[in-house]
Amino acid sequence: MKTTMKTRSMVARMPPKAQFKQRNKKLKELAKKIASKAASKAARKAARKARTEKKIHSFTNPKKSYIVTTNSCTCNDYYFRRKSRGETCKHMRELLK
Repeated sequence: MKTTMKTRSMVARMPPKAQFKQRNKKLKELAKKIASKAASKAARKAARKARTEKKIHSFTNPKKSYIVTTNSCTCNDYYFRRKSRGETCKHMRELLK
């Protein structure tokens, strides 16, 4: 038992500079892991958004355009009429083609 107690006390008595270096190294590794996870998460989110969201021009007025996803559209027809009925507008149907 005395040997285990000595070992524990020796680790606890590491010089402060060595403790700092060891902690600093672990923190840097942890920061790299977190940064890579955040970057990959942002990249996945952007890729998902690019797949499901598209800008489609109005069929009647080429100056207007709507942001269309598989389950929503920014056009007035969808917003005021079809959304409440659970229907899709012509822009959404165009996206699904």
